[in-house]
Amino acid sequence: MTKAATRRLPNGQRKRQPASTKPAAKPAAKPKTKPKTKPEATPRLQPQPSGRVMTVRSRRPSFRRAGLLFTSTEPTTVRESEIGKEQFERIVNEPQLRCELTEK
Repeated sequence: MTKAATRRLPNGQRKRQPASTKPAAKPAAKPKTKPKTKPEATPRLQPQPSGRVMTVRSRRPSFRRAGLLFTSTEPTTVRESEIGKEQFERIVNEPQLRCELTEK
């Protein structure tokens, strides 16, 4: 349902004008292009776990830091290459966690 246009007359009243009978414009057709070809598959190198690694346990029954869950019963292994240097340092400096650092 379209809304008819209105126009103000000099005396302040409004006069309705008939709706436009002009047909709606059609959207432009998309230009045809060649399909994209996939580049040749190249083997992706998996990053080797290197750098600092630590085993972490919580002093509480459960504790979260850097998006990871640590428990007091089961140790969690954390690699710096997986979470980044800043998050790794936050875990090391957290007083609620017990960390054992190892180099691999």
